[in-house]
Amino acid sequence: ITLATAAYTSLPGFTNTNAVVLGAGGDVYMQVNNATTTLKLLKYNAAFDGASPVAEVNVSTQMFPIIGNGGQFELAFASNSVYLMGAAEDGSYLTIRKFDANLNDTGITGTFAPTRIQLGPGMMRRGPDHLLYIVTSGSTPAGSRYAAAKFGRDRVMGSSASFDAGGQGGSGIGLDVQEPGQAWVTGTSCSGGGGTQCSARTVLLSL
Repeated sequence: ITLATAAYTSLPGFTNTNAVVLGAGGDVYMQVNNATTTLKLLKYNAAFDGASPVAEVNVSTQMFPIIGNGGQFELAFASNSVYLMGAAEDGSYLTIRKFDANLNDTGITGTFAPTRIQLGPGMMRRGPDHLLYIVTSGSTPAGSRYAAAKFGRDRVMGSSASFDAGGQGGSGIGLDVQEPGQAWVTGTSCSGGGGTQCSARTVLLSL
């Protein structure tokens, strides 16, 4: 059952959005991009049915060159702030940018470089301690491993941990945080020729 809908119309090509998050009081935040040159953050109020965004900002400069090279993005809301995470297409690093609840840029940025990044929905979460937790994949000679990190409110990385899924490696693709410093990470563990035989594997990492 559809409870509410809202449309966004801008320049042609704004067909990509893979990040949406609820803020305080039910405000809705999302990112839209055209995959190559322009990335925007939008804010809708809680009664957004049929409404236009109450705030709209172009953040292409802050997230360049990630947006210019087809990078991927994720959102989180914590401590009355919006956090935008982007992963470079070549997998060399990811960056987190902090905005206030009205989408004003704070200029605060954090980075994480596990050297091989696969980013998708659900890979950045606010913990019960109101800190940010992320999961992605890091390189190993045999393939890849789960890589997780915790960031403080100033976006300085507090700690990180990794898990070698064995065989030809694995990719961390999902995250949940029920207790401070404890990250449940799920993903794939592969073996066999070319990593063709894969299974799901979930682990608890301490951060």
